[in-house]
Amino acid sequence: MLICVLGVSGAGKNTLIERLTKKWDIEMMPTATTREMRPHEFQTRPYVFLSKKEFEKKKKRGEFFETCEVHKGTMMGT
Repeated sequence: MLICVLGVSGAGKNTLIERLTKKWDIEMMPTATTREMRPHEFQTRPYVFLSKKEFEKKKKRGEFFETCEVHKGTMMGT
């Protein structure tokens, strides 16, 4: 089963996902981003942080289920 959680920035997507993964035995599909890592984050939690060049290579190789551009050129991909 695939559950897709969508929402605008600050809507609470990560909070919802944390609660779902604690309640049920499910795993979160990693999301890749080209944005800078924030102080409380680390690689793979909650994102895989990539350079724009790395992201584009993976996109061309078809490694993402979906991709989109958000926030002034930041790329996201699942």
